[in-house]
Amino acid sequence: MGKILCIDDEKIMLKAVSIVLREFGHDVAVATNGEDGLKKLPEFKPELIICDVSMPGMDGFEFLKAIRGKHPELADIPFIYMSARIDHRDMI
Repeated sequence: MGKILCIDDEKIMLKAVSIVLREFGHDVAVATNGEDGLKKLPEFKPELIICDVSMPGMDGFEFLKAIRGKHPELADIPFIYMSARIDHRDMI
């Protein structure tokens, strides 16, 4: 199946998501923050990125901006944000 990079500072959520994705046959790499995720990009070359919005240090929005700026060859990778936020404005 596909290669998916999951980034979340909540280790329980990261483990749960990666277990489910692996059960469906995906190759999954995990990172606990944006900086670690950036380091894994060139070698792992994911086909999809699932990323938490709120993380200490580099948040999900900064991570996406960094990919688009530092790794233009990876700019076409589909990107999904995860968040525990429930405010409708945050979802938009």
